[in-house]
Amino acid sequence: MSKEIKSILKMLCPLIFGTLVMVISIAILSLFTDLKYQVFDDMIFKTTAETGAKTSWELTIFWISLLLGIFSIIIFSFIKKKELTKKFKENLKLDLVGYGIFIIPISLFLILTQTINFFYFIIALIYILLCFFIEEKEKRYKNLILLNLIYFSTLSVKALTDKLIKKVEIIPHDSIYLITLLLFIIIFYYLKKNSFKNLDKLILYFQFPLPLMLFTYFTNKYEYNNELIKISFSKRYKAVIIFFIVYFVIINLIEYRNKIKNLKKTTPLVTLSTVIIIFIIRFYVEPKFVHYGDFWHWGEESIIWHQIFKKKLILFDEYIGTTGLFPMILGLIQYLLFKGSSFSFLPSLAITNIVWMTIIGTATYFLIKTDFVLFIALFLVFPQYNRTHMLMLSLFVLSNSELIKQRIQWVQMYILLSILSVFYYPINGVAVALGGAVFALIQIYFIIKEKEYLKIFKSKLFWLLNIALILPVIFSLKNTLKLIKIVSLLASSSKLADGRVGKFMAEDWFMKYIINQNLKDSIWNIFVLLLIAFPILISIYFLCIYLLKKDNILKKIKKPEFFILTFSPIAVSINCTYSVMRINRNVDFYRNGPIIIVFVTIMIIFLYKYGNRYFSHNIKIIFISICILIGNISVEHMIKFDMTSFGEEYKNIKKSYKVDGNFEYVNGEDFGIFNLGVGFIEKNALEKLIINREMLDKIVHKDERAWFMYDREMQKIFDLKSPTRMDSPYLTTGLKATQANLESIKELPIFITAIDTGKYYTYRWVIDNKYAIIDYKGFQFWIRSDRYKEIFGDIEKAEEYLIENFPKQNLNYTAFSLGNSIKSLKKLMKDIRKYETVSLQIEGEGIEFLTQKKIKIKDINNSYIDIVLPEIINGNKYDFLYLELSSDYQVNENRQIEILWETDKYPMKENRAVIFEDKNGKLLIPMGLHPAWLYSDVTKIRLKFINMKIDTTIDILKIEFMQLNRERKED
Repeated sequence: MSKEIKSILKMLCPLIFGTLVMVISIAILSLFTDLKYQVFDDMIFKTTAETGAKTSWELTIFWISLLLGIFSIIIFSFIKKKELTKKFKENLKLDLVGYGIFIIPISLFLILTQTINFFYFIIALIYILLCFFIEEKEKRYKNLILLNLIYFSTLSVKALTDKLIKKVEIIPHDSIYLITLLLFIIIFYYLKKNSFKNLDKLILYFQFPLPLMLFTYFTNKYEYNNELIKISFSKRYKAVIIFFIVYFVIINLIEYRNKIKNLKKTTPLVTLSTVIIIFIIRFYVEPKFVHYGDFWHWGEESIIWHQIFKKKLILFDEYIGTTGLFPMILGLIQYLLFKGSSFSFLPSLAITNIVWMTIIGTATYFLIKTDFVLFIALFLVFPQYNRTHMLMLSLFVLSNSELIKQRIQWVQMYILLSILSVFYYPINGVAVALGGAVFALIQIYFIIKEKEYLKIFKSKLFWLLNIALILPVIFSLKNTLKLIKIVSLLASSSKLADGRVGKFMAEDWFMKYIINQNLKDSIWNIFVLLLIAFPILISIYFLCIYLLKKDNILKKIKKPEFFILTFSPIAVSINCTYSVMRINRNVDFYRNGPIIIVFVTIMIIFLYKYGNRYFSHNIKIIFISICILIGNISVEHMIKFDMTSFGEEYKNIKKSYKVDGNFEYVNGEDFGIFNLGVGFIEKNALEKLIINREMLDKIVHKDERAWFMYDREMQKIFDLKSPTRMDSPYLTTGLKATQANLESIKELPIFITAIDTGKYYTYRWVIDNKYAIIDYKGFQFWIRSDRYKEIFGDIEKAEEYLIENFPKQNLNYTAFSLGNSIKSLKKLMKDIRKYETVSLQIEGEGIEFLTQKKIKIKDINNSYIDIVLPEIINGNKYDFLYLELSSDYQVNENRQIEILWETDKYPMKENRAVIFEDKNGKLLIPMGLHPAWLYSDVTKIRLKFINMKIDTTIDILKIEFMQLNRERKED
């Protein structure tokens, strides 16, 4: 046993060493984080600036550490070549199911999270008990398959009875496990008595009811305010669900007939429809007519179809979905089945998921071709926020060994899937294209070398794929450059606009036994980055093992193994360029989790199909168990969205939906909102819709346009054309992207909903174009000046509101972030007014003057200085103020400065102010973020010191007023 453990450790040495190198690198480089500052090359005031994050350095830590880990694995693998390629005997072989799927993952899961999935644990116990009754592994596996099929069959019967018998719940939720267990015990007793003769047939029989599970998609009753309200589905929706049920039943009948004729020990018993249905029920969306008020994401996923096909805007030229064309599928379904009503979003998403899971389930089934596919179906789970469908489909299709043998067809399929993937979701599309490029070049090399092109012209599949390629190729030739331009515009500011924000804070469930919170946070920070890097590290390690094994290199590079192991590290790395950057401080893996689960799954499939060729049996089992652990944690614990965990599928089978009192049951027609439909909507969201409807009726005429900041879906709900190519001002932050978007405006929108001052260039464009602000029923609208005068009269009242009533602006760490990038940001300035502090008239209260420019705080509650300016400063021109202070700053000290100002017309006022954090005295303050500053001729500024200890000394080194060049041209 000790020899085997040593052999396993020797085999794992390169991976362990590479992982340790990455861990040490992260730990060491993280120590320098406080010494680094984010370099800003544009005025982007989003999360990175607001939090004072060091995004570039944090990303550098990840990439340097990852590269060191990769190089360590490669170098160590070649050093240990003999040990890695040596064969050795195993006296004890671990059971794939017992250890690989149950014991090792459960044990590791308990160590990390101190929790375990109840159903998973019960299934594991049952399997262990089966070991006492059944010696033959194959029969144990099949009994486990039968147990899972009984569980899903019970759910199917419940779904059917819930629809047939409406007054009584025949099978309650809390009885599902008990019924499953009792049925299994009875059937197991019968089977054992007959030496398991009919086990295979029973497995086939218990798959027949599974399509009935889709009857749960007909649930249309809502428990609301002690009433039961019914909202009918459209006939087309019902027809689609019935089609899928019939389709899956037919597949079951065909497969049953084929399998029963040739029933052998090696015959796969799990049918295609079973795999697809389990995929569907585990990636389930409740098809209910409920709106949660998320106009941003619902708009993202449905508006592009509306703008292109209903409003007739030209794709890419007049309108583009900022995250690719993936919403087209949902938009098509929403319009075909529900005429595009907003309330139909979730039912449309449910159908979209059924379509995707049918396609992906089919690809998975034909990739594996054994009953192990059932485990993959049970293992795979995705959050609702998921953009990996095309990536996953491409990977699974292109990994198919039969397709790989047909080289020309494989290349055709690679081109087709790459084009579709790029336009579906660009970052993952690039991952598909570049990930498969190495293998594609190899395939082309062998096509030419072996002259396969001479034989292909008689193949029907060849011509069919050529026809299928015509439209995508034409479309891509026409639009690729446009897509690249748009993506590059958004990517140019993505790091500063969307970057991760500081050290991660450990979740409560993580290693509860570690008491020291700082230690726990440090381990958590490393753990999070390792989770993301895991698919890359393990695929590099597998690739090294694969290439080191004795065989002709030309034979090796032809195989599916080589494709999987070259595709994975490239594709994951490309995805990480965006997904790692977007992780927030509280770590929500909704972008990273799906990618990890896809590539962990392909690693499990690789190990299952090919592992015995390159590893010992026990090492294969250990790796499968680690992949299960990583996948489970990445999705079920690291994602904040609700998901269907294994064994919780029964929660998706409902007779009715509960709707709480925060929602209102409405018919959109009653409010003149005809594209809303009938359903339940969150009360605040309804209020927002009604107020926007009133504003549209009051000031916007037919065929005129409005611009919504966050509420993108309102363009569709109110049937309006987007005024810009990218529909929301929220999407553009940097100058280059903002200029391109604003240049696409053909006619100034009549109104713009509350503009985020953090989108500085758009905000200044609004001010420059003399938009007037109005506060209507608690919501702010910026009205085009001519329409404001027409409806409301004197525009000076609106300007007065900006000056007198606009609230104080809290900049958080923005001034600190920009101030520490003063060298790069000075290049953006058109004009700078510098003042020698010794020549300025400075007076104050709660302070002691040590010199003309050096003060000491004497009153913690009321200390400030007033600086009388030697000349009037035009706030509209000089919209930035640079302060450089010298003081004895402490690491964890919280200091704030508030700036107020006085003009020749207006005295200082509490709301006419900006407040910000001061960490090291270098402060570039975007004063223009407060619109009152832009309307001011400033004569005096006040620096009010907050949270500063008594006797703190402050030396005022620099005071400079700066004018941002907003007309500059960028490369």
